[in-house]
Amino acid sequence: MKINKEVKDKIAQKLAERGAVQACPRCGHPNFSLLDGFINFPLNNEVTGDVIIGGPQVPCAVVG
Repeated sequence: MKINKEVKDKIAQKLAERGAVQACPRCGHPNFSLLDGFINFPLNNEVTGDVIIGGPQVPCAVVG
């Protein structure tokens, strides 16, 4: 599922409100774009390397 323009604009606005407007520290490029999807990071209670399917996750927008 692609992220529509309204959602992308809202994410960009929230990032700007929180001061995430600096150039990329790696390459120095002054702008970013949002990829057309989200990723989910699983939350684990222990550092075992095991992936828990169906547990709590943190959805994240990806910038590039």
